[in-house]
Amino acid sequence: MLRLPTFLLSSLLTLALQAQQSAVVPVLNLTSGTEHESIAEGVENASPGDHLQLAPASFTEHVAIGIPLTISGSE
Repeated sequence: MLRLPTFLLSSLLTLALQAQQSAVVPVLNLTSGTEHESIAEGVENASPGDHLQLAPASFTEHVAIGIPLTISGSE
């Protein structure tokens, strides 16, 4: 059995958790399948009728929406 030093094991676990947390996409266009880093970017790249889904987070943005969209939070 391979025994890893405690420091190495905790470092590996920390890296794994950080990778999992950073994999969350803030804004997902469910219609086109595209991923966006902000609501504004998602809206700018959306087509009329698209559905944007927001990840659980706090968004501090000013966004003008000039086309019909559905924007929802994730469940």
